[in-house]
Amino acid sequence: MLSDTLKSQTQTLHDKLEQNPFMNKIEKGTFSKTDYIILLELFYKLHHCLEAQMMEYEELDMPRRERKSSLENDLLALKHTVKSAHCTFGGDLEIKIDTLSKAYGALYVLEGSRMGGLFLSKLIRSQLGDDIPLSYFEGFKEKTPHYVSTFKALLNEKSSILDAKECVQSAKDIFIFVDYLFGDAKHLMSS
Repeated sequence: MLSDTLKSQTQTLHDKLEQNPFMNKIEKGTFSKTDYIILLELFYKLHHCLEAQMMEYEELDMPRRERKSSLENDLLALKHTVKSAHCTFGGDLEIKIDTLSKAYGALYVLEGSRMGGLFLSKLIRSQLGDDIPLSYFEGFKEKTPHYVSTFKALLNEKSSILDAKECVQSAKDIFIFVDYLFGDAKHLMSS
């Protein structure tokens, strides 16, 4: 199954991402509102760049899957102006979604991150309070596991028309891109 292949081929990159500076601060209990805003901005850049490209593929149903608006709403609720995002970083680093296989690989990462978002929302709320806006991380709330399972089933169903290698490489590229964004944001975080 393609979803199993994606999981096994990206597990190391996924595990590395879990050791990011934001998670370290959450675990130490030093995660601040400023850190949260930086984290939301980081994910805003990611979703802005990817979702715009994936809208081209109607079968992905991106209007239902998009999360950029949740990020905008959370940032606005924090009285933070949403900055325009560009999609080229660090010279050569650019994510190009120009095939359906790449789009599914990228979406595998984005949709899978919804599960981590549920976990993170509880940790963030425990440190920043009940009034902190969490629409991005909470997503579909208790319906999230079913939603993610449904996506994985769709991915497996489509595997006969997708280039598995290209799909896996795209997912890996997204993990590497997020790791780059975490590293780039580290200097902005509160000490």
